[in-house]
Amino acid sequence: MLRRPVHLALAFMGIVLVGVALTAHLTGLDPEGNWGPARRQVLGAGLVALGAAAAVWLQPALRQAVGRGLAGLRAIARRVSQSRGGRPILDPLRRVHQRSVGLAVRMRGALAGSAIGRWAAARPGRPAQLAAGLVFCLAIPVALWFVSVGFWSHWPATGHYYNDLADAFRSGQLHLLETPDPALLALPDPYEFAQRQHIAAPWDVVLYNGQFYLYWGPVPALLLAAWKTFSPGIVGDNVLVFAFVLGTALFTLLTLAELWTARFRGLTAWALFPALLVAAFAHPLPWLLNRPAVYEASIAAGQSFLMAGLFLASPTLLRG
Repeated sequence: MLRRPVHLALAFMGIVLVGVALTAHLTGLDPEGNWGPARRQVLGAGLVALGAAAAVWLQPALRQAVGRGLAGLRAIARRVSQSRGGRPILDPLRRVHQRSVGLAVRMRGALAGSAIGRWAAARPGRPAQLAAGLVFCLAIPVALWFVSVGFWSHWPATGHYYNDLADAFRSGQLHLLETPDPALLALPDPYEFAQRQHIAAPWDVVLYNGQFYLYWGPVPALLLAAWKTFSPGIVGDNVLVFAFVLGTALFTLLTLAELWTARFRGLTAWALFPALLVAAFAHPLPWLLNRPAVYEASIAAGQSFLMAGLFLASPTLLRG
């Protein structure tokens, strides 16, 4: 009876420890980002906790599946050893195929009797949600690999335009805290590059009434301003791209799960996986992660909010 709270506690502890280790360079716990011994130990402890949680959770199903699988293999070996020379050569292979199918059916039955199987069977939409969750868990390390250019823990530096706008919002103003150079304001046409090429100024901002403004959607900066209440460090635009790309993938996967549950539930559950894989890994999401600047942050944020709205509206849209 203690298995459920134990595996939940281990899973929660493992997720927290792995998350702390992977984001230590972003949260300031490891500002140098060199993966020292303490950070590696935290990651190792988290992986051990997750492995222990999985072992506790899947122990009954694995025990049954392994036992039945071994019994099936022994039966196959016995049948093959008892075969006569007069039997067709494909007869043993046919029996192996039949046994394999039977083993798969028994393993599915064992999974259905496990905690995750009972959870999935409790409501019609849960198998699709489980499939979406599995694909999303696979999408996280892929997105992390793209945004870090394969370095995992060390992310190449990008701009921090939205961070600057969040600081402006926290100061009670709409324009950036950076003030324009007086030489720039003195130009007859500050937007003429030939006149201002030797004057320091941020790129791709609006100069209006002697102040710098950003013209991208402000919602990411509003969310970032709230986040900076708890973590006041500089957050690069690449972090926002990573978060919003994963948000886009998550809500797209959940929307497909809702669509499958409402319209295609009669199909086998495996028919849903190709659509989920395409939604999680097809362009433009990897491309946005490949160049995670403020432009991509704005695009990914818009797509994430769009798919979130579509997911929340899907029960009503698919009703009837």
